[in-house]
Amino acid sequence: MLDELVRNVEFLGENVWFPSGAITILGGRKRCGKSTLALYECARFSAMGKKVLIVQREDDAGLVKAKLQCMGADLGNIMLYKRRAGGIEYCGFNAGDLRGIVESAGKMHADLVYIDPLHGLAAGRMNDQQSADCLIALDAMAKRNNCCVLGVLHAKKDPEDVSYAISGSDQWVAKARSYLYLETCPNASDVAVCQQVDASYSDTVNAKIRFGIRECVGDDGETFPVRVVVETAPTDDTAQDYLDLKNVMKEDRTDPVVREAMAEWMHAAVHLNGNHMLTRELFHQAESKDRRWTPAKLRKAFSLAGLGQARAAERGSRSIVYLKDPSEYSGEEAERLDMGSTPETLAKEWVATVPR
Repeated sequence: MLDELVRNVEFLGENVWFPSGAITILGGRKRCGKSTLALYECARFSAMGKKVLIVQREDDAGLVKAKLQCMGADLGNIMLYKRRAGGIEYCGFNAGDLRGIVESAGKMHADLVYIDPLHGLAAGRMNDQQSADCLIALDAMAKRNNCCVLGVLHAKKDPEDVSYAISGSDQWVAKARSYLYLETCPNASDVAVCQQVDASYSDTVNAKIRFGIRECVGDDGETFPVRVVVETAPTDDTAQDYLDLKNVMKEDRTDPVVREAMAEWMHAAVHLNGNHMLTRELFHQAESKDRRWTPAKLRKAFSLAGLGQARAAERGSRSIVYLKDPSEYSGEEAERLDMGSTPETLAKEWVATVPR
């Protein structure tokens, strides 16, 4: 019998990017600012009085401390996970540290556990479905301690779609309840957008991030520069917008015959599905048909296929593709179109009936 208390999901610091009792993934290309943004969030939460455990192996502990200080952290609320070898402590971890990380988080009653890179806990190759099994233990820890796990993952080389940008098995993102993707502006490397691509418990929220350099004084009195987040602001821009701009800048070398074939196939697939379809499902089916049919190439053939794309006005909205030509519709949907509805409206109503 269910005797648990009925309650809503809590968010760390009331930030919908970070649901308590769950895993958040932050993805992006190398050197785009993922680690700096993650440390900024650690600093911000620590200043609120939240307990933060940082598990990372990318930077020296002194540099991590410098960045945190420059971004206003309360260092008394932060602990760095360290290994010991030959009597020396150092920042680092691998798959064998999973139990130690879980124990450390429990002992300090961590509200946020930041792991960078998350695939450092992978048992085996990233592309294996079992590689993400470490998330089972991390998810159990998050639920048990009502904390949030923030894991940083690298994107594939030259990603074209934020939904499929992360390297390795799709299980890394599938097990998260909030998926963030960071992409820099095509013409300004100090500006980026962090898009909440998927959210299980809230509407998605995006933020524009501005990076900068601050001077830090070391314990030896020497001054040195560190890269920090200097400003964040809500935005309607998306990381996908930036990726699309970068892809447009590249020459489209798709053979016209191949583009025509993609368009015909997409039109038939969407029509067979009832004239509307989840974009993610369309891309999955296309990949199964021909791995060379990438999301970016498919998007460029949407117009030729007679497809429109929309995002549903719902919690954790999902992208939909639909046939734009009203003559393709029949039955009740055709009647509704005659009464003034649009194919886009029908698609948005349809997606609300599709289970997640």
